[in-house]
Amino acid sequence: DCTGTGHMISVMKNTAKRTALVNQIVNLVNSNGYDGIDLDFEKFAFSDAQSTWAATRPAWVAFVAELSGRLRANGKKLAVAVPPMGVTGSNYWVYDWAGIEPYIDKLRIMAYDYSWSTPGPIGGPLSWVEKVAAYAVSVLPPSKVQLGTPTYGRDWVKGTSGSGCPSTRSPNCSRCSVM
Repeated sequence: DCTGTGHMISVMKNTAKRTALVNQIVNLVNSNGYDGIDLDFEKFAFSDAQSTWAATRPAWVAFVAELSGRLRANGKKLAVAVPPMGVTGSNYWVYDWAGIEPYIDKLRIMAYDYSWSTPGPIGGPLSWVEKVAAYAVSVLPPSKVQLGTPTYGRDWVKGTSGSGCPSTRSPNCSRCSVM
């Protein structure tokens, strides 16, 4: 997502802009013969202040509802990727899981990037994942819930040493040692 702060809410709150975006997505799905689309609009929750979420939440639900209606009219499916909820430190209520439930076929929970800015596990501890899953099935039918788990790792750079090390380390830099 390359939009700036406040961009997505300005699109979702404006009926004409929202419909234009829905048209673009539906045209993409139809012209390529896709079965549906996986909507991953996570940036607005991370870049817009939480103080804006009360206004964003109903606009988000309206956008998902409009997109779903158009996709379903064409026999297409809608999945939505969302950050985890139901655990301490991860309450992205702006995504209104219960509010979008009637309009989606799958809710794909991104149960990864537990640690993303400092060294730590990529996937959350089992107890954390269990809480996320339990919350999800408390607000959606279990058949709609999918749990995304990490199948990747990170090279946590804690420091570099050596002569000729670039200021931004390349993973293949043989001149530097990484801690």
